Amino acid sequence: MRSRNEILADAKVIYEYLALAPAAPGKADILLAAGSHDLRAADHAAKLFLEGAAPLIVCTGGYGKMTEGIFAKPEGELFAERCVALGVPADRILIENRATNTGENFLFSKKLLEERE
Repeated sequence: MRSRNEILADAKVIYEYLALAPAAPGKADILLAAGSHDLRAADHAAKLFLEGAAPLIVCTGGYGKMTEGIFAKPEGELFAERCVALGVPADRILIENRATNTGENFLFSKKLLEERE
């Protein structure tokens, strides 16, 4: 049988691991705001940008399953408009407006960034 001190030592290790504060995110080259039906993703991207997390936001998305026929504009365009409304300069935003799923969000955004170089 384990002693009380051994159990407390193990409990302390677990407590200290769980109590660790998450590290602050480092600075990124870009923020990718992948389109969806939830504009809060754009809100979060704008917040991170304004905190200095990255010098550029790529707002990506065309019409997905949940936004086709509902949104008046492609997701990437709506996300960009939302970011501008929240204080992100328009010239710090790239818009990709064709992607219909997450894989295409990454693929088309990568191509957009490569064409920009």
